[in-house]
Amino acid sequence: MGDFLTWLLHDDRKDLYEALVALALGLVCFGLLGLLLWPAGRLALLPVLAQGYAVFWGVAWLTAGLAGFLMRRLRVNMYDHGTAYVVAGLVSGALLQMGWSAFAALAVQASLGGAPLGGRVLSHAAGGLTCVAASFVLGAVYQGTLYRLVHLPLALLSYGVFSLWPAGAAALYGWFFRLVGSATIPS
Repeated sequence: MGDFLTWLLHDDRKDLYEALVALALGLVCFGLLGLLLWPAGRLALLPVLAQGYAVFWGVAWLTAGLAGFLMRRLRVNMYDHGTAYVVAGLVSGALLQMGWSAFAALAVQASLGGAPLGGRVLSHAAGGLTCVAASFVLGAVYQGTLYRLVHLPLALLSYGVFSLWPAGAAALYGWFFRLVGSATIPS
């Protein structure tokens, strides 16, 4: 086990390490969500959020790959054009983070029909917790302290805004949810 950890923690495998940590934290998060939602009878929300989370992983890595390809084609790198490189990462990560927050807010909103106040509070807590898990994913994709300092507060702020304003979430990101065929988004 010690040899594996030494191998994994080597600088050449930082991306793998970050992805495994994000995956582990996501699994812990969804395990806690199950324990949180089950006693309140809100467990039906969990598979919807888990399916969206799996899609989010793919979209985050695909976006990072496309952005990396585009930056190589435009010859933008962190050494010659550092500001443009960092700003591009911040903008693409912020758009992804707000997209997840919009999905979580709309999924929670769609699941609330007739729920008592306690169930509503737990459902929104679950949505907020998944936004934290999504920021872990973006921390693995966009590595750096600046990105992590931006994504976590943005996750919670945008989740709060989209929870209060679901029409805004549907207007900004509804096209993507329809594209991937999400059944949780109200028409």
